[in-house]
Amino acid sequence: NAGDIANNKTDIAKNKQDISTINTTINKGLNFAGDTGTVSNRKLGDTVTVKGGAIGALSDGNIGVDSDGNGTLNVKLAKTLTGLDSVTAGNTKIDNGGLTVGGKNYVSTTGLNANNQKITNVANGSDPNDAV
Repeated sequence: NAGDIANNKTDIAKNKQDISTINTTINKGLNFAGDTGTVSNRKLGDTVTVKGGAIGALSDGNIGVDSDGNGTLNVKLAKTLTGLDSVTAGNTKIDNGGLTVGGKNYVSTTGLNANNQKITNVANGSDPNDAV
């Protein structure tokens, strides 16, 4: 039937255009952006590598990812960190051994060590076991 052939030609032409539009969209790939750096475009099937720069053992439960519902995933650090072996800031380190500053231990489970430094701004003792 001539009408069916004409309809098929119309459908084929429309399908060809739809397929072309789909391929154009697929070939655009996906864009990934961070707080800094350039936008990275990857095609479907490509790998995106996310690096945190960690060395050594890692802990669980301290990093979360929050979706804002608008295409942004926010990576967040917990306000209370758990499962850590140590924390280092500058030359200060806190770990199971205590508090170390500049390689000298000042606070540990056995007590305080002023490392021959003067202690100032100490209140007067009021009870028999107060240090003065």
